[in-house]
Amino acid sequence: MATQKLLIRNVSSNTILFNYQNSSDNIWYYQIVIQPGQERTLWCVENTLSYSGPTNGLLVTNKTTTVCGITPTPTPTPTVTPTVTPTVTPTASVTPTVTPTVTPTESVTPTPTETTPETPTPTPTETVTPTPTLTPGLECITFSGNGATTVTQGSPIFNPDFSNFPSTLIYFGSSYANGTSLGIINSSFIVDNDFTNYTDFEVTFTITGTTYGPYRYQFTNVGIGFVNVPQGSFSTNANNNVGSTYAIQVSFFDSDGTDLTSLIQSMSEGDGIEIHKCKGIEITPTPTPTSTITPTPTETEIIPETPTPTPTETVTPTPTPTFVFYSFNLNSTGQTTAILACAEIVFDNILYSSSPIIGLGQILYTDSLLTTPFNGGSLWFIDDSSGFAWQINGSGQIISSDDCSPAPTPTPTPTPTETEVVPVTPTPTPTTSSLPINVTFINNSTIASIDSFYDIDGIITLTNLSGSLPVTSGQTLTGYHSLVTGNQPTVAVTGTGSIVYDVNLNGSTLINTNSTLNVSIVVTSGSVPLQVSDILIVTISDYNP
Repeated sequence: MATQKLLIRNVSSNTILFNYQNSSDNIWYYQIVIQPGQERTLWCVENTLSYSGPTNGLLVTNKTTTVCGITPTPTPTPTVTPTVTPTVTPTASVTPTVTPTVTPTESVTPTPTETTPETPTPTPTETVTPTPTLTPGLECITFSGNGATTVTQGSPIFNPDFSNFPSTLIYFGSSYANGTSLGIINSSFIVDNDFTNYTDFEVTFTITGTTYGPYRYQFTNVGIGFVNVPQGSFSTNANNNVGSTYAIQVSFFDSDGTDLTSLIQSMSEGDGIEIHKCKGIEITPTPTPTSTITPTPTETEIIPETPTPTPTETVTPTPTPTFVFYSFNLNSTGQTTAILACAEIVFDNILYSSSPIIGLGQILYTDSLLTTPFNGGSLWFIDDSSGFAWQINGSGQIISSDDCSPAPTPTPTPTPTETEVVPVTPTPTPTTSSLPINVTFINNSTIASIDSFYDIDGIITLTNLSGSLPVTSGQTLTGYHSLVTGNQPTVAVTGTGSIVYDVNLNGSTLINTNSTLNVSIVVTSGSVPLQVSDILIVTISDYNP
């Protein structure tokens, strides 16, 4: 590939982003900034320069008078010699091919030969010098999030069909304005801000300072949260507008079927993602004829050129990101009731999870890579630290819980002696005090079920339950959340068709509307946390327009 030395100058009043392939190592550089009035010199592979900005905003001058430090050999002026004199007859210098990490400096040295007096005949030849000509029509779109504020790893909480459509949700601030004011969002576009007008996006992930990719992805407009993002795709909070985007939900698989599960699941707060696509700009060489005088050579002994060895390129291995998991010790034999499980004292069954705390809705795995869910058979197990028994279904999900704390022992009644009748005061039977109820889910629908209750940090744990999730048609579930929730406390409802849902908070109707299924219902105003003192009632029913 030929090398160009280009002098570029931003002659517009706007910032311009440009891309090129470096000739010294063949590495592509994207979205390089050049400010108004700024000049830069590039050594690049011929015809690889492209830019985003105003048409004709970048002045490009071809300065290829030297290539990689080698100055072309000047053409000698022929002279007439009246006597036999040793004359140096130049031969063409060899310009070596530029390869990664090698800077060639060797050229062929001409050899003097004996010639007879002869007048060389000038022969004009034409040399074509390519001149880059920028073609208008460049379209680019970029979303760059650097320093994630929240990363919610994929699980059945956020993916209705997690086994087929796993994804991870990444926030950069609480809104687009918040993210840009924090300096963690940088979005731009030339001509068009609509994701749907582009395909084959280049997506890179930055994890603990290391950048991975680019990987090929497509845009899909399904929103974020409790949604299925198709494999090979990403979706945003802002439909298709890059200028309002602050949250990205990305599939574990790219468009080429590459499994990025380990990579994406290692993302955490502070990491980043960049989504970029340019529709292209073409640099067309324009022939410029120039005349040069080439002397007619005499017979010359030519010394064979020694070929320059091509070095072997060293491949630097890509570092593997750290994968996080947590382990829990449970009894190995499942029991049919929570009471039997609470009596277990041997905890020799090690299970694994992506969460540091065991609780309702969590999925347990038999391996630390979190690929094989534990088949609990809907039996009861107890762990060695929480004091609760857990009912685990065949997919490894905890679907119910029971407190193993012993009930208080009643005070024994004194036994009367001999035949004397002593009036016995009845001893009241102690009852276990129950926690107050602050959450009620009522399902009056025939087509939907209330599947889960979660916030931005994961499942919201409920105690003193009257049943278990999901709440199916005709059922009512009451429970108690003993801690303040995280932001965006949400109820997930699935099914087919349309429903009416009513959210009543502290005796007042917060929401009463209808929606097609599936739907994720945020149950507080402004997505603020749900307080322990709040009383929440969510009711769903069929929508009959």
